[in-house]
Amino acid sequence: MPKGFRAGPARWCVVAFLVLAGCAGPRTPEGSTPILPRPGEVAVQGRYVHAGSGMAFPTEGTAAGSRFVRVTVTQYDDKGRDVGANYDVRTSSGRMRISAHVYPVPTPFSLRGPEGTDETVIRTSESLLRGELCRQELGRREQELVAFHPEARLIREDTVAPPHNEAGVPGHVAIYETNDFINNTPGLVRSEIYIFCYVERLWIVKYRVTPVHDDASGAVLAAFMKQVPWASNVPR
Repeated sequence: MPKGFRAGPARWCVVAFLVLAGCAGPRTPEGSTPILPRPGEVAVQGRYVHAGSGMAFPTEGTAAGSRFVRVTVTQYDDKGRDVGANYDVRTSSGRMRISAHVYPVPTPFSLRGPEGTDETVIRTSESLLRGELCRQELGRREQELVAFHPEARLIREDTVAPPHNEAGVPGHVAIYETNDFINNTPGLVRSEIYIFCYVERLWIVKYRVTPVHDDASGAVLAAFMKQVPWASNVPR
């Protein structure tokens, strides 16, 4: 179990399961985008639907009064499980880049308590474990940001509710101050990472936005996240 998790003196069983080609898993959503034989940029017309989870990346839309347009879709592995899309957003404060990314959780699992354990205790323990694993995943993504921006300064880390109010999906946010350009002028801006773990029990959904200019930019991001359907919210 991860550091910081306490299961108590009773014996618990952590049942792990794999997200591998050929193994049992969630159905492939109808209308999903074909998978490339190798990593690379995906040439797709219309929305891109992730074959594993059903998460859909629209081509364009409007969020809090600001128009967003999909620029690229990239498949990062040869199985089509690790996929991200970049969006350009024009706001009243300037241009933003929002990246949306879905990929497998590093540790899929379910808990089984000792015989007679109350189901509520099991679900609570699962929630604590998922939250800790999600926090660790956020830490890995923060390390990536700092490696690319050594000058980055952490402003705040916090928990955050998932945009579609999914149950059992812990969310974390890290907000950094970095050097970037605002309307072609270098300066200090906010860069934000949002991580939502165990979507449909198997997937992580990540959003990265930079530069964040002001509170209006935050409203755009919140509205954008609601515009990107997750696995259980794919329009049929």
